[in-house]
Amino acid sequence: MQAQTPKSLILFSEKKSDYVISTSGSGSPFEKESAEIIRQYFSRVSGISLKNTGGKFSIQLKDVGDRISPESFKIVNKGNDIIIEGNKKGLVYAAYSLAEEILGCRKFNPGEEAYCPPLRRLKIPLPLKIEKEPSFLFREVYSMAETDREYLNWHKLHNLEDLWGIWGHSFDRLVPESLFNTHPEYFAYYNGERHSTQLCMSNEDVFEISVKNLEEAFKENPDAEYWSVSPNDNSGFCECSLCRAADLKDGGNQGSLLKFVNRIAKRFPERTFTTLAYNATERPPLVTKPEKNVIIFLSNIEITRTFAVDEEASAKAFRRNLEGWSAKTDRIFIWDYYTQFTNFLAPFPNYSTFPPNLKYYQNKKVAGVFAQLNGPEYGEFAELKTYLLAKLLWNPNLNAEQITDDFLKGYYQKAAPFVKSYMNKLYGFVVASGTNLDIYGNPVNNYNDFLTPENLEELSNIMDKAQESVETQAVFSKRIQKLRLSMDYTYLQQAKFYGTRKHGIFTKHGAEWKVRDGFADRVERFVQLSELSRIKELSEGGISPKKYGEQWQMIFNTGVRDNLALNAEVQFEYPFAPEFPANGLKTLTDGTPGYSDFSFNWLCFYGKPMIATLDLGKMTNVEGVEMNFLEDIRHRILRPKTVKIEYSLDGKNYKTVGFEQLAPPEEDYTVQKIKKIFKNLNIKARYLRITAENQAALPAFIFSKNKEPLLACDEIWVN
Repeated sequence: MQAQTPKSLILFSEKKSDYVISTSGSGSPFEKESAEIIRQYFSRVSGISLKNTGGKFSIQLKDVGDRISPESFKIVNKGNDIIIEGNKKGLVYAAYSLAEEILGCRKFNPGEEAYCPPLRRLKIPLPLKIEKEPSFLFREVYSMAETDREYLNWHKLHNLEDLWGIWGHSFDRLVPESLFNTHPEYFAYYNGERHSTQLCMSNEDVFEISVKNLEEAFKENPDAEYWSVSPNDNSGFCECSLCRAADLKDGGNQGSLLKFVNRIAKRFPERTFTTLAYNATERPPLVTKPEKNVIIFLSNIEITRTFAVDEEASAKAFRRNLEGWSAKTDRIFIWDYYTQFTNFLAPFPNYSTFPPNLKYYQNKKVAGVFAQLNGPEYGEFAELKTYLLAKLLWNPNLNAEQITDDFLKGYYQKAAPFVKSYMNKLYGFVVASGTNLDIYGNPVNNYNDFLTPENLEELSNIMDKAQESVETQAVFSKRIQKLRLSMDYTYLQQAKFYGTRKHGIFTKHGAEWKVRDGFADRVERFVQLSELSRIKELSEGGISPKKYGEQWQMIFNTGVRDNLALNAEVQFEYPFAPEFPANGLKTLTDGTPGYSDFSFNWLCFYGKPMIATLDLGKMTNVEGVEMNFLEDIRHRILRPKTVKIEYSLDGKNYKTVGFEQLAPPEEDYTVQKIKKIFKNLNIKARYLRITAENQAALPAFIFSKNKEPLLACDEIWVN
């Protein structure tokens, strides 16, 4: 009589199990690692230590190598036995899938221990059939996941440091900039001379030096899978006759780049190379095709993030580029961006774009995705964003809503409904206001769209309820506190913009300006909570919470300067840059100075001079005039060439009372204020006209075609 196929199996019950764990005996390190993973989580859930022998049934592990596709695995039953097969690392992924999908464990956040439910009994319906393979060859979430090896393996993610021998922008690694003084011909030619910005990719010595340095790198890291041959992260490409000819042939700088990369790829056919299609090289070539061992790493850095790439208006060029490159090669990785680099803690509700983005890439047969969050630093909703991206990179067709709900319920528990409400409300504000989420944006500039004071209050109220729901549970209370740092940061940053107005820093008590009651305490609390949350940087390459607190103390100590120009009307001869509106026409006299970030509280002027006319309201004795200009070389913001002060009694006839010519800017990338003070004027005037002459052109050390210098002024004080 044939034995009946069981309908279910009992994995364990009341701290007893009929199961043992076994390996194939092949000596595969992946089998050994997978067995230990299963043993660990089986024990955490059941309280039972799985043995190797003596059981009635078994969990059998087998590394089947290339018999199945890379990183793939399957978990099936054969009667009451559980058979787990995987391709090398796929077997490790299978072990963590068993921990999650069968034992009910979750690895919610890097750096934190996985959650495991204590169970008395676990019954599994049969047939058991879990078969999985990755949707993308390369899957990386560049976030705090990089700091936790188990998190990477649990969620089937890669780490660039494991795969790349040379990563990213690599020209300086191939031919060091230190050679420029002795061999300028190795480097880019433009504007009539050589510059160290990029390489001359048609120079034969550059090719040979690159080959030699790559050979040395291969010896140092023989197991690396990929090698980047990519331009430096700046402009200034070579325009010599040979490079120019290659660029004309292929319609842009991608021509000379791809010609150079292909030569290297042919020299080392056994290696795989990646090159960046980024900014000047993002467009597909008209003629040239990448070699078979070249992967195109296509960036979409220029698009905004409110909507998914398949419908986002700003992604039109990116979609066209992807189509064009796809016609040339099927080996394309996408470098995608999911954070606001300028303000890691700022609200950036782009999570609804994750599923459609990755489905779009899958449909376009993209081979890999580098999803860039904040690297090892913390950013707004980093826990959920990392988790959700990881799941969808493995399989974009999973239900993102279910993944999100499962995460929120597990990670925030009773606060989960409030966190979900907060997320939906925040994204609703973005859509309703028509805001374009910009990876280089600033929450200050959203004060009049999705982060209005009214919206912030509504969001803060939801967070209050979330906090109340878990206030007796220390672990979950701390998680909500960390999450709401986003609101606190936004409030503080916007207060710099509001200055002396409602929602600002200062208020007037009689004749004296003072810091608003409770404001300094709020800053101190933010700094303390940020440090307790192990936040080290508030932006890409930016300051620590401690330094942020010190900046605030300087603001408090400086206070507000009463002066004759406070709230005076201002008119401009030429308009200021519309993308940096600050406080509009009131910016220079609102009593609120600018800080190191040019994107708010500074009025910027392209090319033309800043000619600002102040109406003091009545005839006034003027002893001195003072103003600040910003110098931020990295953003092409330069000190003025000259500054002139004129005065008038009637607003028609002006006389010059002060003039200064400034030294030309130098190659110093430190952001600094250039203070200009005109003393002992001793004039009587109603109108003052300040003319700050913009630099005629960008200096030679700033190469940027078709870009004009910016001039920025924050405030004018009249004594």
